[in-house]
Amino acid sequence: NACFALIAWALRAWKSFERAIEILEANEVSATLAIPVYPFVFLVALGAAVMFLEMLKDLIQRIKR
Repeated sequence: NACFALIAWALRAWKSFERAIEILEANEVSATLAIPVYPFVFLVALGAAVMFLEMLKDLIQRIKR
């Protein structure tokens, strides 16, 4: 289960980062306030990457025991 979750968070981080790049290149903005969307998607990618690293750390600690 831990390996599946680790892979899922890694994929979520990777694909979110890719999507943020696409949004940045397309200059997408929100519909009502015309705020750039890409910083928020980058934050999602960063959060997923941090979660992946935290789960990886926990998995390594479990293996060492």
